[in-house]
Amino acid sequence: MLALKGTIGGKGGVTARFALVNPVSQQAILRAIADHKPLDAVKGALASWSWDDHQQTDLYRDTHSSAEKLKDWKAEELQLDIRLYSGAVACALVLTQDSAFIEQYLYGRGEMLAAAGVLGGEYPVFEYARSGRRVEAPDHTKRTTEEQVLASTFDVLWRAYSISLKEYEALDERQIFDENLRLLRKELRVESDKGRSEGTGTVT
Repeated sequence: MLALKGTIGGKGGVTARFALVNPVSQQAILRAIADHKPLDAVKGALASWSWDDHQQTDLYRDTHSSAEKLKDWKAEELQLDIRLYSGAVACALVLTQDSAFIEQYLYGRGEMLAAAGVLGGEYPVFEYARSGRRVEAPDHTKRTTEEQVLASTFDVLWRAYSISLKEYEALDERQIFDENLRLLRKELRVESDKGRSEGTGTVT
């Protein structure tokens, strides 16, 4: 993230927008489990997953540390806005005036990391030129299909599927996590370890 800091304008400049994943959303829970368990243990982990487990994941900790760092930058009068989205954790996306970078987040792993290891880093990062760098479109009137898709993807997350950092900080993280985990187990027909230990036949 430090490399991005130098690209953010000061007071009166263009505002940079940062969309971070909501770390207690349903999609984030699924991603965090897949990040930290061997592929054949993911569904079983969903049954035993807990708030303590989730707080120790890279996804949860990195989101919080990134949010705190961005708040510090904002206090330095850098022009930026922060929102947390609850959509699918499908990619890392960086859009600048000249380029669009995308790293897709897939649930699968190569054989070398099949047993464990955080997902990511095995799939290539793609760079697409944006219209601001194209000689034939100096006025930005001609945009490639790739640029349009990536830019509109960010807009959907930003405008429809996210809340401000201030709104997020007012929420009860633990309560939302517990409810989202319950709904995931119900939808995926996974009985919690607690339910099994009590001899119940319900999916919580």
